[in-house]
Amino acid sequence: HISTNLRYDSLVQDIQAVINNRTTMEQEVELSNGNTYLMRIFPYIRQDRQVDGAVVTFVDISATKDLYDILRGVFNSSMSAILVLKSVRSRNHITDFKIVAANEPMSRLFDKGPDDLPGNSFKEQLPAIALDGIFEKFTQLVQQDSFLHTEHCYMADNRQRWLEIAAAKMGDGLAATFTDITEKKLAEDRFQKHYNELIVTKDELKKLNEDLEGKVKERTVELSRSEERFRLVSS
Repeated sequence: HISTNLRYDSLVQDIQAVINNRTTMEQEVELSNGNTYLMRIFPYIRQDRQVDGAVVTFVDISATKDLYDILRGVFNSSMSAILVLKSVRSRNHITDFKIVAANEPMSRLFDKGPDDLPGNSFKEQLPAIALDGIFEKFTQLVQQDSFLHTEHCYMADNRQRWLEIAAAKMGDGLAATFTDITEKKLAEDRFQKHYNELIVTKDELKKLNEDLEGKVKERTVELSRSEERFRLVSS
């Protein structure tokens, strides 16, 4: 006897299951116009503790779901490594961070499997950065509600690697992006080395030019003297 705009075919069966099992059910449902609602079904319990039906509530979560889909799209499509952390506290002091989420580039950057990072300790899973100053910076960020943008050098496979890290507070934690800038830093180092060599060469050329000018002046003076002596002898 109920007609709805729900794109959901098991409403009556779910209500009956809640009544029979005295449980609560929660489900996202979509309307015919595309809006999304969070549907909750509770057993209706009388004062004598007998179940006498069910209560069904609908909360419009369309905007929240759209935002979530946007964030998920950005999270999964980003070429940068993204890490979402939640504070782990002891007596209100941050002792670690729990990894809430990490995208595929993050796992690939640190040679981790898809299930190695989420739900685990930041310090235990990523010690190369967590135990080399970044944990303290992340802690300060959460406590002061600030923004972090830094470059970090660490060792991986016996070679030096560089990361550009940008992080912002999110709830009692943070979201951070990691970009591998190792090749950029190596190129900058090579450029700086070549520039320094160029400066040294320029200074050497300047000194050689000054020496050459000095010798030319000396030869010019000697030639003038020779011409003077020749003139005196000739006269």
